[in-house]
Amino acid sequence: MGQIKDAMNDVRDMDTGSGLTLQERESMLNTCAVCAPTGLAAYNVGGVTAHRLFQLPIEHDGQCASYWSIPKASHEVMKTELQDLKMVIIDEVSMVSSLNLTYIHMRMNDLFESDEWFGGKNVLFVGDILQLQPVRGQPVFDKVTASTLKYRLGSMGAVNIWRDTVTYDELTINERQKTDKKFLEMLDKVRRGFPDNETLATLSERVFLMPIVKKFKILQQRGNAPVCLFPKVDMCKEFNETMLANLPSPTVKIRATNLFDGTGNIHVSRKKDDDLEKKVEKKLKELN
Repeated sequence: MGQIKDAMNDVRDMDTGSGLTLQERESMLNTCAVCAPTGLAAYNVGGVTAHRLFQLPIEHDGQCASYWSIPKASHEVMKTELQDLKMVIIDEVSMVSSLNLTYIHMRMNDLFESDEWFGGKNVLFVGDILQLQPVRGQPVFDKVTASTLKYRLGSMGAVNIWRDTVTYDELTINERQKTDKKFLEMLDKVRRGFPDNETLATLSERVFLMPIVKKFKILQQRGNAPVCLFPKVDMCKEFNETMLANLPSPTVKIRATNLFDGTGNIHVSRKKDDDLEKKVEKKLKELN
């Protein structure tokens, strides 16, 4: 997906010597929409979240929301913005639930007034379906049961959009870890859920009992600070708060106001504080 993001940026940065007019370049960008199930994943590919792009219902208190039609004004805005759409690219597809996939299909049908799958548009799914599963949802390749459809949509009959619409093609070369064959083999065994005794023994040798913040600082001092991954949100929050509390610089709070318009766009405004900005800039220079 990094290559897709680079390609989109290349189109934006084309100079006039490319032979394409500004209108032609904008047209190329408007024909393809890039999204992902989470904000971080969407940011990494230069796109938006699938919920933002398709105005999907938001889950609350761990409960999946039922599908609803968007207001007429918002519908017209979305229809205008996506009128030239040819393809949708959805990254990190393993985190898209089968129910949300159904919602995406329904929203595209509403927008493009079509009875075909996904409104008759091309959809490219990218990701590893053996990685992270949806939060409180069924995997994208599972069928949506008749009882779920009846409860969420008031309709009957199970559906499996993944099975009925997707042509699967697997990439077999791991570009990221291909220089470390042993580590690559370990990752693949864990990924498939069948680690052997040798893999488990190797991983056990790397278990440490000291607090993770202390271990992180030791590795950081050696110039080998790792990326820390946590299984639960509260563990990640505790680590981040501890690391922030240990920073030498004081905490700076900047008030912001979020304004939501009828289309679902978010506008962030910040009260300008020249004196505060100068202090922050000065502190950054001192730290560097």
